[in-house]
Amino acid sequence: MTKLNYKRLKYVNIGEVSEVVYRELEKQGISRTKIKDIAWYQYGRYATQPLIVFVKDGRILKVGTRRNKMYIEKIK
Repeated sequence: MTKLNYKRLKYVNIGEVSEVVYRELEKQGISRTKIKDIAWYQYGRYATQPLIVFVKDGRILKVGTRRNKMYIEKIK
């Protein structure tokens, strides 16, 4: 997923996302104050829709689950 289809993004408030996601991002060194926007990437089954995190310094991260374990991938 190197290119994002921005029409498929559904932006949400920071409070609507689970605390588990923020704990995983804290392990990567990203706090809530560094997050600019959060959006769901809507495609496929609901269970496989990753969370796209836009960081204020320009990075874009994809947070998802694979076999009941969370992963964080850098898109940009």
